[in-house]
Amino acid sequence: LWHHEAASAQLLRHLFDEHIPRERAEFLGLEIPEDLTFVEALIQGLPDSKPVPEGTGRGQEKRFLFDIVANKRSGVDVDKMDYFIRDSFHCFGKSGVECNVNRLIGCSRVLSVYGVPQVCYEEKTWQSLCELFALRARLHSLVYQHHTSKVVELMILDALKAAEGHVLLPGERGARVSLSDSVSDMAAFSLLGDFILNTIMLSTEPALQPAQAIIRRLRLRQFYSLAGFIHLPSPDERDNQEVRKQEVSCQLVQESLHRALRKDPDLKEADYVSTIVLINYGSSETEGIPVNPVYNVGFFNPKWDPVQGRHLPRERIGLFAPLKLEERMLYLFCRNPEVNRKLHDLFSEWKKTQKAAMGPPPNFNVPSPAKLIEPRTPPRPRQKAAALFQ
Repeated sequence: LWHHEAASAQLLRHLFDEHIPRERAEFLGLEIPEDLTFVEALIQGLPDSKPVPEGTGRGQEKRFLFDIVANKRSGVDVDKMDYFIRDSFHCFGKSGVECNVNRLIGCSRVLSVYGVPQVCYEEKTWQSLCELFALRARLHSLVYQHHTSKVVELMILDALKAAEGHVLLPGERGARVSLSDSVSDMAAFSLLGDFILNTIMLSTEPALQPAQAIIRRLRLRQFYSLAGFIHLPSPDERDNQEVRKQEVSCQLVQESLHRALRKDPDLKEADYVSTIVLINYGSSETEGIPVNPVYNVGFFNPKWDPVQGRHLPRERIGLFAPLKLEERMLYLFCRNPEVNRKLHDLFSEWKKTQKAAMGPPPNFNVPSPAKLIEPRTPPRPRQKAAALFQ
């Protein structure tokens, strides 16, 4: 699978190889390849169960450095602090969380937690960290994985698939690379941008007309309509043996939906698309069980023991711990407006047969599809203010 962290590490090495000669790197005080390998490891993060990789020029005493950029242990890192607060400000008009990042960084220090050096925080900041992870779930629900964001993502993906093979990029050693192959060719990957959609729209090649039609719909906000969604079963901290079973169950539910839709002779597979959305607090155990990320954060008390880190007892966070740490949903979108009502009716009938697979009510304020499909109730006629006092 493609991961943006791995792609960022590959892109960094490509930029070094192409634009920064070894002499220039040494002049800047960099030790190549150790420092480059170290930065790549920082970008990708280091799970708690793995030691510091070889070839980075750092030993296990520098293990805490991997908690700064991409913290795989608890998820508290400067990357998330930056885009959580930035995105919530631009989407909601405010930071979205009562968390002073400068105060949080000022209350941190490197301490040993069960023999492993980690970035720890003063105990008084644990509620701020709880709010930070709650903000992550809200952003994924209301912004990153909102059904409108997902439908825009799917429409762009359909447009790029329709343009596959007709838009070529210059790759390594002069090769001509397609859009799908550019993810493994860093020379072509570094050229990608939003302008690709404009390139497709400005082309006069007849083969790109299907892709152009999708982009035109996208820009006119003629989105794929939401035919419906269903909440899927999600594992929690108590279901240690149910994780894999629940993952398989989600796939089976999606396959069951597609089988039900294929039975209708008037529907084509090109008329609809489904996707599974996963929203959680951003942390899980080795078995895949979602856990509260605050449980994995190291804390210290500067008054009692300022040189030793520890994890807070779970009962102390009990009042502020979320009742549910993960939510999975299956969305069904309609590409063809002519079959929108039929698709919605078929989904409603199929959903009645899936009540046993439905999870509990949503916790992340996902809007009901009924509000998006059914006509609005006509407003009541206004009365003159004088008539209210007669």
